[in-house]
Amino acid sequence: MRPYAGRFSRPLSAAALGGSLLAARAFADIALSPQLDFIGDLRGGYYWAERADRDGSGESDDQLIARIRGGLEWKPSEQLSATIRLAGRYATRSNHPHFEFFESIPDADGLRPGDSTVDELFLAYTPTPQWEISVGRLQTAFEL
Repeated sequence: MRPYAGRFSRPLSAAALGGSLLAARAFADIALSPQLDFIGDLRGGYYWAERADRDGSGESDDQLIARIRGGLEWKPSEQLSATIRLAGRYATRSNHPHFEFFESIPDADGLRPGDSTVDELFLAYTPTPQWEISVGRLQTAFEL
């Protein structure tokens, strides 16, 4: 079997993943003012695969992957808010930077590596704690 020849060492990848987890927690919700908050999250991962053939040849592949979302939430009053959030998926390989306001998910598992989009853009009105009316591009868990 051929020795591992990937671009990243395992300790370096573990350190990068740990750093991304700490950064995601640190930047999850930052109040910029009483009415304006930075919102966002970061998911990261490390992919590694090695194949050894019977003839002694083989391949190895590894990459760091990240899904980054960041935006702003503005609350001028208790009842009214506006949110914009951008999202992107990036990898150390197969990364082709592209920004588009997608009308539907571009790939079976979401954004392709290098894709960025407007993930959420909406206004919300909350007349009472039990009711919220939202208009725009948003993610919802509503099902029939």
